[in-house]
Amino acid sequence: MNKTILALFVALAMLTSCEKGVTMDSTGDNSPATSENTVPVTLSFFDVSMEDLTTPGSRADEDEGETATDENASDLKKGEYFTKLSIAIFPLSKYTGEERHIEQENTQEDFGRLSIELPLGKYKMVAIAYKAEAPVTIESQNLITFPNEKVSDMVFITQELDITAPEHSFSCPMKRAVTAFTLQSTDISPEYAKQARATFKSHCSYQFDPATTFNPSPQEYSSTVDLDADKAGETRRMTFYTILDQEVQDDVEILIEILGDNCEVLKKFDFKNVKLVQNKRTTYTGNLFASDAGIDFTMDITPAVFEDSGGDMNF
Repeated sequence: MNKTILALFVALAMLTSCEKGVTMDSTGDNSPATSENTVPVTLSFFDVSMEDLTTPGSRADEDEGETATDENASDLKKGEYFTKLSIAIFPLSKYTGEERHIEQENTQEDFGRLSIELPLGKYKMVAIAYKAEAPVTIESQNLITFPNEKVSDMVFITQELDITAPEHSFSCPMKRAVTAFTLQSTDISPEYAKQARATFKSHCSYQFDPATTFNPSPQEYSSTVDLDADKAGETRRMTFYTILDQEVQDDVEILIEILGDNCEVLKKFDFKNVKLVQNKRTTYTGNLFASDAGIDFTMDITPAVFEDSGGDMNF
């Protein structure tokens, strides 16, 4: 009988501990997740890269993602350029619970501003604003992966948060860390050209280390841009974004393929020794669709969304 009563007391004690919402951190220490030891924290994100890069302009001929942006905008919501904001908050001290992941879309009224309850302590915050349909994955403090191996234009921040006061607000300036490679056709596109595919063969990746602002390990990957059927019979301008392994690379190899129905390869161009620069745009201009496509390409890096990288070419 005494054993039965003892077992009941043990079971009740275990049930009570579960109801308190105890969390376990990576060190194995227990910390009570109650509202008594949390404080309101506000994070306000804004794009400071607008100050040192030409803001995106409205281009009717752009097949990939550049729309008008208010040059006077000081936060992400006013510009309406970036479509998503992904935020991860990693605890750096004991008794601060588990890491937190938050996703925002620019249709939300509070896009670019986060209010959250956090326990007192130290954290590392990683956030990235970008143009994409699917969310990125913030896998750790040192690794962000873009979905479907397709890098989009983005701004980011990594910042330590020291929560020591009953209420705390943080200003979070975000900057770019991407490279733009643009194709500008001088000939008109036929109706049967459906997509353009760029395969980055060296120095590039669709993964990003916020701590270094470069990719952690170069890897060959492909990114595809759909060609708007309504623009058939016009010249085309297509932009591919990538993450470099250092600030300047002048020997990047990029394979460009013009695709038809069922991904049939209509034309291909293997560009070697392409110069790419972080936060700048390299533009290759020439015939992409005609029978003599690939002859006399010119390279030029001109101010567009990004500053001139010095590697543009006509072909």
